[in-house]
Amino acid sequence: MTIPIFKNTIRWFLFSLLPILFLVLASFQSYPSTKSSPKPQIKTQIHKKFQLKNEQSILQQHTETKYNIHGEVIEQAEYTEDKQGNKALEKLKIIKYNVEGLYIGNMVYNRDNALIWSEENEYDETDHAIKIIHTDYSEPSNSTYTTLVYDDEGHVVLSKTYDQEDRQLSEQKRSYSSSGELLSAIDWTYTYLNSKLIKKTISLENQYNDKGQITQSTLVSQEGKNRLKDVKLFKNNAIIDWIKYKNGRIISQFTAATRDTTSIIKEYVIPPPIPEQKVVLEYDDAKRNPLENIPHTPYKAVTYKTNKFGLPSKKVTRTYNQVSEVVYYFYNDKEQLLSEKTHNKISRDTDEIQYEYDLYHNPTKKIILHNEKQVQEHLYSYEYYRL
Repeated sequence: MTIPIFKNTIRWFLFSLLPILFLVLASFQSYPSTKSSPKPQIKTQIHKKFQLKNEQSILQQHTETKYNIHGEVIEQAEYTEDKQGNKALEKLKIIKYNVEGLYIGNMVYNRDNALIWSEENEYDETDHAIKIIHTDYSEPSNSTYTTLVYDDEGHVVLSKTYDQEDRQLSEQKRSYSSSGELLSAIDWTYTYLNSKLIKKTISLENQYNDKGQITQSTLVSQEGKNRLKDVKLFKNNAIIDWIKYKNGRIISQFTAATRDTTSIIKEYVIPPPIPEQKVVLEYDDAKRNPLENIPHTPYKAVTYKTNKFGLPSKKVTRTYNQVSEVVYYFYNDKEQLLSEKTHNKISRDTDEIQYEYDLYHNPTKKIILHNEKQVQEHLYSYEYYRL
């Protein structure tokens, strides 16, 4: 008799546990843990920006962005409000990818759902874009296309742009060294000068030493009868000489001052800005301070203080050695930034940004306050792909 009683007891015990097990499973489904499970990919993000004026909330921006499962943007929509306060489409952009995940173009629609712009990319067997087509559908519609040629290292060495009548509009040529430095570039296009269509040409030639450091750069620009030429000389990637010519005549020259190690230099000439160039930089492994032996007054210095998690908790900005701004950062127990409060020591103003998050640590609300008065609000909502 003891055996049936024991079996019935076990059966009753298991049935009594079923509700508890169900509640446990339901709780895990209702409150996903980002630490124990992967973060789901965002499918749709909605962002609304409100400006607060005279205690009224005014919608300034409403965007909806859709993503594919790989996190790439596939659709962007901008909305406004009609007189009844309903959502009204302003502009829609659809972005397309092929089965390999390569970007192949986009289409832009206006508020009337009419196509106003499109871009299409064509690829070769090595996944290099070899043709890009742009079409503007406004009246009268027009289209241009660009062809591209690559070298063995994947650099674009030749690109040509044509109109819909196959007339060439512009051209770009590039050459590179075996180690990837830009050696030369020649660009030409058509532009208007005094209501006349003329051809504008720009050429660039660079020279490097055996360390890959640029030593000379020559830029020539020809627009109509005007010819400009810049010749720059470098040493250790720093410019030491810069001469500008116009129609063969020198119009300006900069020469870096030679440092006198026997006396302290009290006056410095700041060279004009150098156009962006991809050059190889050298670093001082000893981490010496280049200003250590030069008399100077720092214009601005920024220092940080971190909390026990290594996150910034305080930022102090000094202007001419005087504290000009202090920013405090506050976090919750999940190391999420809850607010950042800025104190301007000059104007005595305070600015604060407050944040709220969803279960996956994505922001759902951002509130901006100026002198403790709310001036702006951002609302975010998400739709996620199922894991």
